[in-house]
Amino acid sequence: MGSTARIALTVGLTAVSGPSFAALSCGQLTSLTPEASTISSAVVTPPGVVPGTPGTGNPPINVSTGVTFCRVQGVARPTQDSEIKFEVWLPTAAAWTGRFKQNGTGGYAGATPYARLAQDIGNGFVASGSNMGHDGGESATWTLGHPEKVKDWGLRAHYYVATAAKALALAFYDKPVAHSYFEGCSNGGRQAMMMAQNYPQLFDGIVAGAPSQFYPDVLFWLIWTGKVLTPVFGQPPAISTAKRAAITQKVLEKCDAIDGLADGQITNPRACSFDIDALGPDGDNTLTAQELATVKAMYAGTHNELTGEQRYAGAKFGSEAFFDPNFADNGGYGVFIGHYVYGVNWTAAQWRDPANINFSTVYDHVKQFISPVTAAPSGAGEPTIRVIPAAVANAFFSATGVRMRRAPLNPERVKAALAKA
Repeated sequence: MGSTARIALTVGLTAVSGPSFAALSCGQLTSLTPEASTISSAVVTPPGVVPGTPGTGNPPINVSTGVTFCRVQGVARPTQDSEIKFEVWLPTAAAWTGRFKQNGTGGYAGATPYARLAQDIGNGFVASGSNMGHDGGESATWTLGHPEKVKDWGLRAHYYVATAAKALALAFYDKPVAHSYFEGCSNGGRQAMMMAQNYPQLFDGIVAGAPSQFYPDVLFWLIWTGKVLTPVFGQPPAISTAKRAAITQKVLEKCDAIDGLADGQITNPRACSFDIDALGPDGDNTLTAQELATVKAMYAGTHNELTGEQRYAGAKFGSEAFFDPNFADNGGYGVFIGHYVYGVNWTAAQWRDPANINFSTVYDHVKQFISPVTAAPSGAGEPTIRVIPAAVANAFFSATGVRMRRAPLNPERVKAALAKA
């Protein structure tokens, strides 16, 4: 298939027959219309500190590069409430390695990962990233009344950004990307797993670092730590930083060397046998009765309050110094559930109320509600069926050169796609 037809299929331009067009200049890339997206700016950017958004008067971005590149900015709007602001940085044709890399974001995101883009462009990649559909840092305020933005953050944003990036590369170099990669850590690792299972055709390689897999369970675990470590919001934590560190030190003294190396960490915490009661009122009084109960609750993990069923594993020996009493509140995880699942604006005190968040009547409903947009399917059963259409579509593309992006892949749709090629 000629480059003209490829551009037409990928970015929604009118396909025409005839010889290939010449590669577009950087400035001409604003004429492209990737799927559900518009390109607002495309400028040649010299080496040095990357300037702020052209035409806005914004201050420079706090990154610098050593190469000249074409900086493209755009917005994807798959729904009326979507506003996925993205950037695609394209090296010169001479510097391009043929590779493309998309970067995930941690936490609630809300900002383009410019440092990653700067690193990638220096390594000859076409590099892309986005704000995942909203602006802001680690606050859940953007989730109230905006379910479509949550879906963009949880799943959709990377699809539209990657689709746009590949279209821009095809137009700019007059040849397609040879190899596509995705990299993310923490929530970016979760995004990586979502990409692998929902859009396997997008990337040839995926790096999922420390993925917050099984996201609803992790979400409720973090909420649990907030309830246990700071039962009353605004009051001092139930156990101090100094005492948490003291517990870890005692555990290390007992279990650090069981793997044959005393290196300040426990390789297999499950092999550690430690009597936490030895630090309580019946032991050396390092911990009060209340503090001892707090630590035991962290070890115990979460349970259905009505049946006693284990919901999520607890903390392990050696992790006590990292019991963060501020994590749940700073991350706004309880508030997020109130916003997205129930459409209410809970305060920190309200989400601590067992009537609002618990592990019996609320847990299963919330997990079912948020899993489709936050949790990559795993294990056997129906969820794994989701990857089959993409695998068939990839095989169809390899055989015909025609990309099908929507299920079902029935005869009528296949014939229509071939007729348009």
